[in-house]
Amino acid sequence: QGCSLTGLSGAAKTVFLAALDRLLPEQGSLVFLLSGRDDIREYRRTLNCFYSDLLMQELYPVDLPLVQADSRNREIQAGRVAAMRILQGEERGIVFVTAEALLQKLPIPQKVLGSGVVVTLGQQLEQQELLERLIELGYERTTQVDAIGQFCLRGDILDIFPINSQYPARIEWFDDTIDAMRSFDLDNQRSIESLSAVKIVPLQIESGEDFSASVLDYLAASTRLVVDEPSRLFELLQKLYTESSGYAKQQKNITRKSNIQFIIFIFSFLSCTLMLMVRKEHSQMLSFVVTNLLNLYHIIFSQC
Repeated sequence: QGCSLTGLSGAAKTVFLAALDRLLPEQGSLVFLLSGRDDIREYRRTLNCFYSDLLMQELYPVDLPLVQADSRNREIQAGRVAAMRILQGEERGIVFVTAEALLQKLPIPQKVLGSGVVVTLGQQLEQQELLERLIELGYERTTQVDAIGQFCLRGDILDIFPINSQYPARIEWFDDTIDAMRSFDLDNQRSIESLSAVKIVPLQIESGEDFSASVLDYLAASTRLVVDEPSRLFELLQKLYTESSGYAKQQKNITRKSNIQFIIFIFSFLSCTLMLMVRKEHSQMLSFVVTNLLNLYHIIFSQC
């Protein structure tokens, strides 16, 4: 079911959407497809009046399809994972998606949200096994957890700040059994609440992952999708797509030119070698060099 609404602007759009959301039977997340970040700031300001208790998260665009685990982009990856969890209905919230982020391909949902580690209370789990798994997932081992994406071990106590959690978690062992788990405040280290399970999703996305999904592939059935100013959004999408296609073509031409230059260099080198062999009458290598020269000639001809 969908509807098209015209004639509203500014805060009036937010008021109408909030009223419509309350009339619908199933309460799902809200996803806004917007042209740019200026629109996000405006919507954040007005939506806070109606949804102050809901998490609002932008699906951050990235320059590259892979987000590696380093201090510069840990927060970005955490924000992206939080947005994906809301999109899939793991928790209710509001997600803002700009035209730039909408164009970018995402890993298939099962690889981001279905993988990782779930630690449960009373579970039999070797400490070293969990530590090795956290390294594989891209988490950074430190002497103290100061930021998201880090973990540290002190005796039988493991502190970790999963990128899919609002607070870090403290996990305690008794022998090889998970004896206690609780969230804690990063500033004062005080416990917040006891936990029965801690889910840790990957921080680092493997280079071999399948980046073939779009934002729409993440949407849950109960999600409300709002396309703000469709004509302006689609116009910007077309512009961004054209620019990215042109850049990709330019890079392909540069690579092709470099390959041709390298092949010509090898061709020249083998030609000189052939002349030297003819003078010194190296008959055994002569046929080998001639064959390779002919192959290179065909390659250069096809590239040009």
